[in-house]
Amino acid sequence: MTSRPLEQPLPEAPFAHRVLDWIEELLLAFALVAAAFTFLFQVVTVSGASMAPTYDDGDRLVVLPLPVYAAGDVIVAGGEDPMIKRVIATEGQTVALDELGGQVLIDGYPLDETAFGLENGKTGLPYASLERTRFPVTVPKGYVFVLGDNRPVSLDSRYSAVGMVDCRSIRGRVLFCLWKSSK
Repeated sequence: MTSRPLEQPLPEAPFAHRVLDWIEELLLAFALVAAAFTFLFQVVTVSGASMAPTYDDGDRLVVLPLPVYAAGDVIVAGGEDPMIKRVIATEGQTVALDELGGQVLIDGYPLDETAFGLENGKTGLPYASLERTRFPVTVPKGYVFVLGDNRPVSLDSRYSAVGMVDCRSIRGRVLFCLWKSSK
């Protein structure tokens, strides 16, 4: 029977080489994160209270551009001063508001807002000082109907000034809150 020679352990790399390897891996990780946030993700800061209690003024959100949006998604739309709202209805759906019950109706059925962490029955018609959207309204192709979670202060699709949001103007869907404001 032949015996195999014992394998000799490789000599340990000098400390300087280990440090350089560690720095190289850190730089690579930093470059990958920077590339992801440059080309894939965006960080957006919430301005105002229209999405409270879900998101507060000053929160920093990570946004991912997606081609399709569903009811319940929180989206960021617009340019320099983007709006952050929740998608309530998508193309082809009809939205109505039950003024007495404060309920949002989608295709004639009450929307269960508890699925979004909100109370049902808190949505009223917007203030009469601004021109309102006429209900019921059917969402056209390529658009979404949005509401803020804090309905009493939210400027959203209930107002003609906002109306339906063109999906081409949507920057993306909120993935998570990166930084909670201390306000």
